[in-house]
Amino acid sequence: RIELKEQPFFPEIIKIHVCGDYAVQIDFADGITKVCDLSDHLEHGVFKAFRDKNFFRLVHVEHGAAVWNDKIDIAPEYLYEHGKIVTKNN
Repeated sequence: RIELKEQPFFPEIIKIHVCGDYAVQIDFADGITKVCDLSDHLEHGVFKAFRDKNFFRLVHVEHGAAVWNDKIDIAPEYLYEHGKIVTKNN
């Protein structure tokens, strides 16, 4: 008997944009769209740069992750886990 192991799920971001002061809306490859409020990060390390709203608006997708520059990125797993579902298209 062969047992198949469940493959780990790695969410991939296909589109991201700012949708509030410190919130982003994320479209994932699995068809789910979520909104994630990142305001809790404003006091921590490199994320203090988010206080500059013009900088925060620079978010974009690189290799399936949310990226602001070469020092600041947030893993898609974090955004998937902490975001609130807006739509499901699957």
